[in-house]
Amino acid sequence: MPKSIFNHKHWPHFTWDDRRINAVFGEVKLLQGKMVGQMNALGFTTKAEATLTKVSSDTALRDIKDLIEKSILRETGEGGRSVKYELVDFVNI
Repeated sequence: MPKSIFNHKHWPHFTWDDRRINAVFGEVKLLQGKMVGQMNALGFTTKAEATLTKVSSDTALRDIKDLIEKSILRETGEGGRSVKYELVDFVNI
C-alpha cells in the first residue's frame, strides 16, 4: 500500500475499510499503552530518548526540557548524568 493516499492508484475514489483500520488502531493503542507503562515504570534517560527518536542527544534534551515546561514529563531521581524522566500522571494530579 502506498505511504500517501495521493499516491494510491485510485485515490479520488479511495475508501477506508473501517474494520481493518479500527483493528490496526486498536493494536497500536494497546502497544502505545504498554510503552507508556514501561516508560513510567522504568523511567527513561536523554540517551534512550535520543536513540528511540533517532536524534542527537542535544536535540533529545531540548525536546525533553520542552515537555517538562509543558508539564508532560518530570524529572525523577538525582540530577546530573543519572537523571531519568517519567510521564506526568494527569489522573492523579
